[in-house]
Amino acid sequence: AAPPPAGPAGGKAAGATREVHRVPASAAWFRHDKIHALERDTLSEFFSGTHASRTPATYKEYRDFMINRFRQHPSRVLTFSECRKFLSGDINSLYRIWHFLQQWGLINHGLVEGKRGPDAG
Repeated sequence: AAPPPAGPAGGKAAGATREVHRVPASAAWFRHDKIHALERDTLSEFFSGTHASRTPATYKEYRDFMINRFRQHPSRVLTFSECRKFLSGDINSLYRIWHFLQQWGLINHGLVEGKRGPDAG
């Protein structure tokens, strides 16, 4: 089956207020409440079971923080430095998640790189 068209990501319970967030068509696979096979394959260190501190739950926590942080201020670039201020963990793994999200347009989509937030470093 073909992936659904780009549009609201994630979902809410029936009757709940639904906040719409657009994602680029290339990231139509993304669901806020699930981890896609593309994420598992690309960031396999969180899904291999070989690292006690890199688990699927940790990945989702980091990913969701970065996406939610960007969505709080969608008109400014979310830098890796800003994310690093709020997350503890292996810096290389955190960077790989940030880069993956940016590459797929889940953060910083359509923004000019020079437009940074006040806490950006």
